[in-house]
Amino acid sequence: MTARARTEPLDRLDATLRARKGLRLRLVCPSQEFSAEEMSFGVGRWLSSSRGLWESLRVASETDLALVMLQAPAIGADVEDYLLRILPASPASAADRRARHALVEIDDDSDRHLSEKVLDDARLVRRLRRTVALARRSGHTVEGLACFASSPRMAHLAQALGTDLLEADPRTLGWGHKSGSRQLFRAAGVRHLPGSYVAEHGVASLAVRLATLVRLHGPGHWVVKLDHGFGSGHGNAFVAVDSDRPSIVERELCASLSPMGAGVRRAHFLRWLGTVGAVVERRVEAGPGGAVQHPSALGHLRPEPDGSVRVELLGVHDQLVGTAGDYLGCRYPAHAGYRDEVERQALKAFAALAARGVRGHVGIDFMAVRAGRRGEGTALFATEINMRQTGSTHPNRTVRAVLPLHAAVPDRLVAPDGRDVFFRATDSVLSPSSRGTSTATLITALHQSPRLRLDRDAGRGVVPHLWPALARYGKMGVTAIGRSAAECEQLVREFNQLLDTLGESRPRPRPA
Repeated sequence: MTARARTEPLDRLDATLRARKGLRLRLVCPSQEFSAEEMSFGVGRWLSSSRGLWESLRVASETDLALVMLQAPAIGADVEDYLLRILPASPASAADRRARHALVEIDDDSDRHLSEKVLDDARLVRRLRRTVALARRSGHTVEGLACFASSPRMAHLAQALGTDLLEADPRTLGWGHKSGSRQLFRAAGVRHLPGSYVAEHGVASLAVRLATLVRLHGPGHWVVKLDHGFGSGHGNAFVAVDSDRPSIVERELCASLSPMGAGVRRAHFLRWLGTVGAVVERRVEAGPGGAVQHPSALGHLRPEPDGSVRVELLGVHDQLVGTAGDYLGCRYPAHAGYRDEVERQALKAFAALAARGVRGHVGIDFMAVRAGRRGEGTALFATEINMRQTGSTHPNRTVRAVLPLHAAVPDRLVAPDGRDVFFRATDSVLSPSSRGTSTATLITALHQSPRLRLDRDAGRGVVPHLWPALARYGKMGVTAIGRSAAECEQLVREFNQLLDTLGESRPRPRPA
């Protein structure tokens, strides 16, 4: 039986739309849309749509924004109240924020994408469509449906609601595949590593391609990348190839291919290769004393009323990557030694994507390889395009929503006094002892903590996310904002300690 959504918040929003003029209506369905195999990795992945609650923070600072936030499972009124009040509010402004915010929750914690849960509830779809129609009749601007990642299913949902999709048209998603990324880098003149540009759908054809590359570039180590549907290192594998004979290369692939992702077996990887295809890319490593870092540029390609596209650079972050290539979080700003060059290369890629009809949030990942020998600088290589919001989108957008920023520097996060804003974000604050702790308990503790409570004027504090994972898994995400990288790291540690303390102080059931 399909879980039913609570639609009463839409009644309140409808009243606001009737009474007010000049609002912008935005609907948000922050569904992850990754493959089922990818969603099976990690703790609480199916709860990740709650990262999209950064959109709710905008209601406080954008007084003409009316927002419908879709969530499943429910996050609760305490979290909604926290998000709407995170910026100082008078009773009047707090009431106004709530009048413009409709949190529509579906009581469904099954392992399915949020978009599926919404589409399965025909009553909810009809009800949402009524709100969209009312907004248009009342003369408001209907912006459209925002999402974490576009997909054919998400486009179907936008069509069912009678509105535009605010992220990439599904017909352009191929530029975010590994093959499409490499093709675009080549066309736009963005430096990238040697490798292939067309996905091979079988071990034999991949072996032929690798053998050709060995003849061109010599023997060595290569990365095999599944073309799409996987992230955080789960779609990558290593192989060493010394021969340019396809038959020998094929044997090496079958016997020695080493998947990067924890829990990914070679047989699974080779099966997925046959389904979604794969490209190969030269593996690069730093020499003794060197280092490899993983900067990422976040952009937004915004359509203008005249049909043009404004390329907005939102920032360059350093991604924190685990030994298996898994995404652990990010730091902002990126290292000064390559930040400017990442911006230049990313802007070339963003412009090329815009010319090809891409819209919405886009991320460009790079590798910055610093050799250990004196006199050698950092070599920068673009590695892939993410045609969606990324792990750095919600912390970047969170900071933009809650802090005053320098209006003259929109492509960087700069305080009004000209100093850089710093933040550290992670999805993996794990505190097993805090399993079972309520979000209301955490929010109360944050309000009582001068160090962790967000201080907008000082530019310091934490903003949690992944709320539904706290009680179930003892897991949270957090964006820690500070005046230095060291302060941000300290705030993450203090937030983790707070979770541990809450877990240890929580009453335990007495044994029977």
